[in-house]
Amino acid sequence: WNPEATEAIKPDPRMQWKPHTVGIKHLGSFVSGNDDWTKMQLDRKQSSFAETLDKLDLLKDAPQENMLLLRHCILPKIFHIPRTHSPEYTSQWAIRIDHLVNKKCSSLFRLPENSTQEPSPIQQWDVIYQK
Repeated sequence: WNPEATEAIKPDPRMQWKPHTVGIKHLGSFVSGNDDWTKMQLDRKQSSFAETLDKLDLLKDAPQENMLLLRHCILPKIFHIPRTHSPEYTSQWAIRIDHLVNKKCSSLFRLPENSTQEPSPIQQWDVIYQK
């Protein structure tokens, strides 16, 4: 070991680590102490999901294939978010995602227009906690 040799090596300032002050995405989940940042990331995820749903229109004449893609490829990615985030972030987000899926299924399977109406929070509560 030569101390003179190590003194000659200067760290490159471009390579120095700077802590991420807002948040990170870790294993598909958003980790942050900033609520606004987490909500913004979830909104971006919702927009990305809506774009993916719109791509199902390419197979509009194949409802079985659409349903298989939705069930086995698209929805599992979305189901990961509520499992890894607290309900305070995901409750309203899940309602909006549910509405997007209902709307897309209605258009793909040519269901009546009123079948995609978003239920009120009271109706949702009644459905969840039926006795």
